[in-house]
Amino acid sequence: MNDNYAAREHLETANCHVAQAEERIAQLRRRVEDMRVSGIPTERAEALLALMLDSLDNMKRHRRLILREISEFRQARRSRSR
Repeated sequence: MNDNYAAREHLETANCHVAQAEERIAQLRRRVEDMRVSGIPTERAEALLALMLDSLDNMKRHRRLILREISEFRQARRSRSR
């Protein structure tokens, strides 16, 4: 990403992915609890939940990188305009 516009587009996409992942995780947590209450084994669902949480962490880390890039772009632009 060389320009601010592309970084902002990537940030918008990353934000969307994070929001979708958070919703899916919330749904899975509800399902796991329903399974637990019903006496259904939850080991596989909990393993999937752990993977999804790891993926969410990676998505958030990626989003922070994009935010840092946007910040660096702004700083560089301010420096050039002085």
